Amino acid sequence: MLQVIFCLLLLIDTAAYSATTIESDELVVNFKENTAAFKGNVKVKGEEISFIADSIEVTLVDGDINKIQSIRANSGSEVINATLRGKNTTYKLIAKEIVLDKIKNVVTAKNATLTSDGSNITGEIITYNINSGKINVSGKDKVKILIDNEKGKKVK
Repeated sequence: MLQVIFCLLLLIDTAAYSATTIESDELVVNFKENTAAFKGNVKVKGEEISFIADSIEVTLVDGDINKIQSIRANSGSEVINATLRGKNTTYKLIAKEIVLDKIKNVVTAKNATLTSDGSNITGEIITYNINSGKINVSGKDKVKILIDNEKGKKVK
C-alpha cells in the first residue's frame, strides 16, 4: 500500500517578517541547488498570495529552508486560481504560471487574468509589485481590460 506523505513547512522571510505556509503530499529539498520541490496537492498560504497547484519549486536563500527567494508554480494543463492581496485591494488571479519573488516583492503571472471589483485585466504577462501596488501588463498581440465603473454599467 502506498503511503501518502504530508509535509507542512512554515517558511519565514525574516527581512520582510512575512510567513508563508506550504502543504503538499511530497517534499524534496536539494541544499546544494538551494531548491525545494513540493509535489501533489500543494497549498500555498501567505500574506501576499494564496493558491493551490499540482507542484511548486521554491528557491532558497543560501540553502536556508527558512528563507525563500522565490516560489514558482506551473499548472501544466490546468490554470492556477490565486488570491493576491495588495495594500488596499484583494485580487483574483488566474494564470498558467505564477512566480512570487519574495526578495523584490513582485508577483509575475503568465497567460493571466487579474480581477478586482468586477474589472478584469488580461495579458500574456502580468506583473504586480506588492510594495507599490503597480500593475504592469504585456502581451505579444494585445492587452485586454474590462472596467466595471458601476454595477451593471460596463465599459469595454
